[in-house]
Amino acid sequence: MKKLPPFLPGFSSKPQGSPRRRQLEILREKRDEAIDSSMAELGALFHDILPAEWLASITSDLRECIFTQTVVFWAWLSQVFEQNESCARALALVEGWCKTNGESRPTFDTSAYCRARLRLPDEFLDEVHKKIESFAEARVEGHHLWHGLRLKAIDGTSVRLMDTPENQAAYPQPPGQAAGCGFPVMGVVGVLDPARGTLSDYITCDHRQHDIKGFYKLRGHFKPGDLAVGDRAFCSYELLALLKEVGAESIMRLHQRRDAKGDWKRGIHLDTSLKDFAGLLRHPRRLAEALSLFEECLRERIIPIRPGRQEPRAVKTRPKSYQYMTKPRREFTEIQHRGKYRKAA
Repeated sequence: MKKLPPFLPGFSSKPQGSPRRRQLEILREKRDEAIDSSMAELGALFHDILPAEWLASITSDLRECIFTQTVVFWAWLSQVFEQNESCARALALVEGWCKTNGESRPTFDTSAYCRARLRLPDEFLDEVHKKIESFAEARVEGHHLWHGLRLKAIDGTSVRLMDTPENQAAYPQPPGQAAGCGFPVMGVVGVLDPARGTLSDYITCDHRQHDIKGFYKLRGHFKPGDLAVGDRAFCSYELLALLKEVGAESIMRLHQRRDAKGDWKRGIHLDTSLKDFAGLLRHPRRLAEALSLFEECLRERIIPIRPGRQEPRAVKTRPKSYQYMTKPRREFTEIQHRGKYRKAA
């Protein structure tokens, strides 16, 4: 019997494919499971990647205490999974672990845990990062490559930091904000390895710094057989030449200052060092055949049905009826606005 879709009933449902569980949904379930679990179960979930014995071997604890580096690491990791989980919740996990193992429970004061988290050495985290990378690298197979090339994506972004004097001095707030009223912003440029699904390395910088400057510090991550993928911020003759010098290929969006007379509405202009693609530009018939094959592959791509999925254009949290801070908190004076602003009780 021919099954018809709930919409456009005149068309067969075969091109739509069968609804399958996406890998992202599986990862989300694993993440939720880790969040809801205890610290012992969290460690057991990642035992294949970070064994407890190996973590104990890289610690540098000088004395016995409740907040060892391993305990603080798992508690801090639970906060990362929860995306801005409170320190009180992390401390509750530590208390549960202490009760299970017969250890003395810490007092319900997050200050000790916060100080221990600040003392977590960078060397410990570097070893954890190397261990995760080696675990992921061992599972890279041929189908993770693109025509035999290892994809390496490079891009930049920015993150907002806590408003502390140290952060303000190292990463000043945007100039459009009044002094003492904004948050420091840190720029980040990183190299992502899609084959492993990990961030190979990154550098921090001023958020006003151009992204291409971060490439010169991260260029050592591009090896022979790699294909560097980036946006138009990284499109320069020097960058393409430096990548070619080490045997790496590149493909970028054409810089906006190049080919200013081109019709950008017809498609995206790319700049690449791939010989097959560059050779097609001199053969219009082969280029047309390649583009036709590319369009055919796009049409054959199956989009699974997602029943009950809705994405309304709405914000989850409503804006609070508070006025903007235009002066530092110690100098700020609240102004009562009729019907617009109500002082919190």
